[in-house]
Amino acid sequence: MYNLYFIVVLQSIKISERNLYKKIVVGYDGSENSERALERAIELASESGAKVRIVTVTDNASFILAQDAEIYSKLLEEAKERARHIQLSALAKLENSGVKVEGEILEGSPANAILSSASEFKADLIVVGRRGVRGLKRFLIGSVSSAIVSNSKCDVLVVK
Repeated sequence: MYNLYFIVVLQSIKISERNLYKKIVVGYDGSENSERALERAIELASESGAKVRIVTVTDNASFILAQDAEIYSKLLEEAKERARHIQLSALAKLENSGVKVEGEILEGSPANAILSSASEFKADLIVVGRRGVRGLKRFLIGSVSSAIVSNSKCDVLVVK
């Protein structure tokens, strides 16, 4: 009995010394759920010493049908400016956290952009907030978190 207990203790020490995640990507759009996802990612990074990449995506699908190139350009520039503001506010929150963090602003489908960033960053975890979209709206626009869970090559944490 004593030997069995000793083995269990050694195994638990081995597991706790291992850094589970070294690189974490967080999808961040400034919403309450993405705020919670960012907080959770920072907790995990603080515990494991992981690097964090905050990804904010300008989703141009909502105005891509603009028939006037000037209107499209204006809408795109406004969306990019919002993304920069959102990104800077997230980075500012982490300024004194001690976590190694970087930001990235991408354009396109949020799920595809986050997955692409995670692949390029060689992330072992993606953390996103659950949007809470239901019914017809979810059918029409889909769910970013569902698409990420379905297509990710690494672990995904969906925060409610």
